Amino acid sequence: MPLPKLADIGRVIAEGDPATMMTAERLQRIFSVGMGAFSHPQRHEPIPYLL
Repeated sequence: MPLPKLADIGRVIAEGDPATMMTAERLQRIFSVGMGAFSHPQRHEPIPYLL
């Protein structure tokens, strides 16, 4: 199964599991707003949020 990809303006900027890709820095770069991410307490999936 191919790894998920994260894109910014049509370019792949990260590839891997969601927890590795969805960092605050990458989300801020893509959306141009302050963002953070925390791990879901049970599923351990990244949950993004606006700052």
